[in-house]
Amino acid sequence: MDTSRVYRALLENVLPYLAGETEAPPIPMTELIEPEMAAVAMMKSKNLGGIPVEISELSESDYAYDGTSFGVEYRRLSGY
Repeated sequence: MDTSRVYRALLENVLPYLAGETEAPPIPMTELIEPEMAAVAMMKSKNLGGIPVEISELSESDYAYDGTSFGVEYRRLSGY
């Protein structure tokens, strides 16, 4: 798999749904958000000292994040 093209391929398939151009998501919503849920579980695990956290163990309060800090760190890591 060419990992440099994966994100673009995902966006090309998902954006029409997110923009309201199609009625149904290209894959079930639970699968569509799974990568983000895994990232939230990983962040919670880090905050808890590294203990494993399953996606099923997350609560609604775990979903919040600091968008400004995320954007700053994302730009730093991506070179933008």
